[in-house]
Amino acid sequence: MVILLIVFLAIRIFRSQTHGPQGPSRDRSDSEAILKARFARGEISREEFVKMRQILSQP
Repeated sequence: MVILLIVFLAIRIFRSQTHGPQGPSRDRSDSEAILKARFARGEISREEFVKMRQILSQP
């Protein structure tokens, strides 16, 4: 749960600093790619992956 909070806050901070010409959709796809890579490497469980993906899909 703490990991989810840290990732969520890091994503929020990163998004607020990088809304250049590509906009938030680029950030979201980058975040999703990182999330998928972490899951593939076994760094996070399926449950954590699903929860974080839900967080990323929120506006």
